[in-house]
Amino acid sequence: MHSSLSGNNHLTYEINIFLIYLFLSIISILFSCGFYLYRKKRFELRKLKYLMIPLFFLDFFYLLRGVTFFYYLTPNAVLSEPYIYFLPISIFNLASIFYSLSIVFYALPYLDKETIFELTWPSYLESHQGEVEIGKVVKKGIKRNHFFLSLQDLEKHAFICGATGTGKSNFVQNFLINFKKNYKIPFFLVEFKGEYHFLQRKIENTLILWPGDNFSINIFDPIHSDPLIHAERIFDILKSGQFLDETSEFSPQMEKVLVEILSEVCKSEEKRSWKGFNSCCAEYIKAKRNKIPMLAQTLISIQNRIRRFSQGPLKSLFEKRGSIRLDFLFQHNIILDLSSIIRLGGEKE
Repeated sequence: MHSSLSGNNHLTYEINIFLIYLFLSIISILFSCGFYLYRKKRFELRKLKYLMIPLFFLDFFYLLRGVTFFYYLTPNAVLSEPYIYFLPISIFNLASIFYSLSIVFYALPYLDKETIFELTWPSYLESHQGEVEIGKVVKKGIKRNHFFLSLQDLEKHAFICGATGTGKSNFVQNFLINFKKNYKIPFFLVEFKGEYHFLQRKIENTLILWPGDNFSINIFDPIHSDPLIHAERIFDILKSGQFLDETSEFSPQMEKVLVEILSEVCKSEEKRSWKGFNSCCAEYIKAKRNKIPMLAQTLISIQNRIRRFSQGPLKSLFEKRGSIRLDFLFQHNIILDLSSIIRLGGEKE
């Protein structure tokens, strides 16, 4: 009788040990799942990592404790009283499954074979050769020293890339704030979401321009340059900016006709508008009808290609001369918000 009570007490004690093991393994797998999900999003989670490693060792201790118990347990004892040993065996097996899965989820981010460009880490001295702070150097998942860019570095091209929500816009915002702390050089920023407007409160003398609302530009105004050269420039702008329909062929004759008409529009201040452009088209066809074959069809093709900008809500953006001159734009901190063009009927593309 005394031996039976002693055995039951010992079994109860082991069950309590296994329940602790189960509790710890559940915590381990919850932490491991969270660690896996956030590591996939490129979070470092160093503090959580330092917490999980001791937790794994603690789980491992209770795993060995359970293995020792079952090692000295004879098969005859289990078979003779299966209803007594069913609970501790089930708890131990469930805890071991959770513990194993937690290790798997913890290790998965480190086994990911996703291609990552390995860059050479700059030394401390190399990181401090500039004046504009852009962040910290991360080496093997640990944030190291601050990194600065010099004005000479900024003379080169830069490309900021990353998935949605990874902080590209925040980086540009902080970069401009740090840049203006060291230099009086103006910046010109183009956006269409309005997410940079707060810079007006952070950086002095920052202006926000909305094309069509408080800003417009007359593309026909040569501003003291040669009208023919400016006409060629307008054509290049229309072509490179994809204002002309690239799905259909733009023949050399069409280019010649358009540039000649644009040069006539640019010569006369009274004609520097889309209305003046149409007037010059009518005059051009009268003067060149017998010299250029199929001129009428050529002019119709040209007008069809630029109709989107010569008519409708976007018309005023390109023919009215606003109070702000182009040289003013490059002497002040400017944020050009293109969302106004979308409101007027334009497209983001």
